[in-house]
Amino acid sequence: MAENLDQLAAVAEYARSTGAPELSIHPIIGRHLVPHDFSRELTGNQLRDGFKEALRRAVAALRQVHPDFTVNVLNPALDTRPRLRHTPGYYAPFLPEGARIHTCDQPPFESAHILSTGHVVVCEVHDEVSLGNLHEQTLSEIWHGPGYRDFRRRYIDGAIPECRGCVWEQAYIPAPFLSSIAAADGMSPQLLRGWHNYDGNGIVWSKKRALVALANPRHSKRVRLAGMLPHAPADAVNSLAVSCNRRPVGAIQNNSASFASFDTGWKLPEAADPLYIELSTSHLFRPSLYSASSDSRDLGVGLSRIEVSS
Repeated sequence: MAENLDQLAAVAEYARSTGAPELSIHPIIGRHLVPHDFSRELTGNQLRDGFKEALRRAVAALRQVHPDFTVNVLNPALDTRPRLRHTPGYYAPFLPEGARIHTCDQPPFESAHILSTGHVVVCEVHDEVSLGNLHEQTLSEIWHGPGYRDFRRRYIDGAIPECRGCVWEQAYIPAPFLSSIAAADGMSPQLLRGWHNYDGNGIVWSKKRALVALANPRHSKRVRLAGMLPHAPADAVNSLAVSCNRRPVGAIQNNSASFASFDTGWKLPEAADPLYIELSTSHLFRPSLYSASSDSRDLGVGLSRIEVSS
């Protein structure tokens, strides 16, 4: 908040003294039920330009004093030059016509909020719009029900004003689907669901289940997949199941105690266009549980390339 920007230096000193590798700053998010005056920081639920500039100056001063200490600001609204591209990325301004939403920090395909009243809502921005109540339906019935399905359709089309104006969405300008995806090219909107953000190391990691779309204009009947499958815990076997348009295609197993690289292809059950490839692993791998890594993501399969092949 505006009233504690002058405390950042002391917080950074304390963080360094504890051995913390970095400091993350999360500017205030205004909510209508919080009994506090945020008029110095917010206009409505958006950060004021004056507060953003004051925060930028405070962070710049902090980085100058501690150049070897990582300082993050966790709000895309601080980006001074936001741009929409064909690859998904955070975009804080109100989305223009034609742009689509790829995902967000609380996507309706992967998360839900349950209120103390039993109401199920999509996220805190939509906390007054109930899609069902657990006193009347099961969570599965609500999750797969018409309310959620309709919301998801309008969400990806960018047809919900609150989502178009949310700073936490990752958006892109649509382009025709490609028949191949290389992780080294960066995040692709064809990596539809269940993917972690690309971290620049040549691999995009999935979650336990992930979905990718490929164009297939020549109606080829083979798909090729290259990547990395982590090992399973203890003496278990980790496996990757691959399906296309809801029909099984093939599988990969890793019964070793280390990561296994693969580059293999399968015949498709049909020569459809487009192809929707689902990847599902039997186990997840969290690096922070197996090493000194601070990476606490739950990793499924590492994708380096996927393509339609002849």
